[in-house]
Amino acid sequence: ASGIVIQGWKTLMTHPTIWKSNALTSLRSMAKTYGKENVMREIQSEIISRPNYDLMQKAKLDVGVKEEAFPESKILEKVPYLGRVHKSSDVGYTTFTHKTRADLFDMFIEKAQKNGVDIDQQFLTNLGRFTNSMVGRGNVGHYTKAADITNVLFFSPRNLKSHIDTVTAPITGGASARELLKGDNTGSGFVRKEAAMNLMKMVASTATILAVANALRPNSVDADA
Repeated sequence: ASGIVIQGWKTLMTHPTIWKSNALTSLRSMAKTYGKENVMREIQSEIISRPNYDLMQKAKLDVGVKEEAFPESKILEKVPYLGRVHKSSDVGYTTFTHKTRADLFDMFIEKAQKNGVDIDQQFLTNLGRFTNSMVGRGNVGHYTKAADITNVLFFSPRNLKSHIDTVTAPITGGASARELLKGDNTGSGFVRKEAAMNLMKMVASTATILAVANALRPNSVDADA
């Protein structure tokens, strides 16, 4: 259930309806998996059957990947009791992240189409990176293999990079720094606009939480931090 918070807090602050739906689905998936049901096949089939799945693939949306919190390991799954807990946690975490990315992507595509945005490959690349970053999957480019190795040593390098990508997306429009410098990808205006709106929502939500905390317990919030 940690993925609901660790990977999902940006979605909670910007698109709470999507967050709530997938948080509940994640918890149900954990319970079903603990009861020995094959939930992931059902989740993956649902995503694959979506009309925008081909676009998700072109955008390299991370909806069929192994999440960083759960490296491939069959050893724990063979341990009595602990194995079922590990497996159900893995499924719940993956269910939330994959479905949330897919739901956000569908929402952005629908919005882009209504606004007459050209859905070409460069747009999809930019949108895919931004959507991934919203749910804890930062763009590490040529360092993908290094990130896989680093994940064994410290928690979620892609998740840390996703925070940077989310904050900088209003400027980059989903393009990488290397692409911007080389002029290979100038970013997407649509992504810049959506990223800016989401960033404002996150800032406003954080400010509200801090204000409420300070009201409940005066001087508990350091305004100069």
